[in-house]
Amino acid sequence: MARWLEKAVTKRFNGPNAKALGGQQMRYIPTLFILALLTLAGCNTGVAIGTRTGNTGITVGTGTTGSGVSISTGSGMAVAVNVRGDFLYSGNGEAYRTNKKGLSEFLEKKFDQARETFENNLEKYPDNPDATYYLGLTLIYQDERDAGYTRLLQYKDTYKNRIAQEVRWWAAYCQKKPELTPEKIHQVMNKARAEGYEKDREERWEDRRW
Repeated sequence: MARWLEKAVTKRFNGPNAKALGGQQMRYIPTLFILALLTLAGCNTGVAIGTRTGNTGITVGTGTTGSGVSISTGSGMAVAVNVRGDFLYSGNGEAYRTNKKGLSEFLEKKFDQARETFENNLEKYPDNPDATYYLGLTLIYQDERDAGYTRLLQYKDTYKNRIAQEVRWWAAYCQKKPELTPEKIHQVMNKARAEGYEKDREERWEDRRW
């Protein structure tokens, strides 16, 4: 597995055309996500492996809370995703590290702790997209749906309009469906957020082409 990842990334990003391909890195990341997660889905033991080529680093792991991939680039962008569709994308630094802690608590169903972590992060970094999103879901799991939807409807990202639009639209939709369980809301919102992220990525790619 580790050898496969290293070959895939090295061939794509460190070959003779590496400089020309630099702007295309994010275009191929979803494929790496899918392949890596499918491989890890069948693992029962904890494992973490990583590789770095040039400005792009990939870490893949699986454990008690599921499998996941973390990818970072020289631009300072970081993405972490698990097989349930949960991911963080709002960059490196203290805010990202705190959100990573909160997401781990959230996935372990330690909702009181996750809530405190995300609320503290938002005090330092108001409107942080990842903290806003997961605080909203945490509140929904705590049966505070009105407060949770209010958070999700406040979701905004200056640089990723599509993802913000998808999150707000589907939050409003789910709010009208009181029969939905927290797990179903979580699933629907994750799917919408991932689709918005993909649309933003495609639009950025098209802009670079022209």
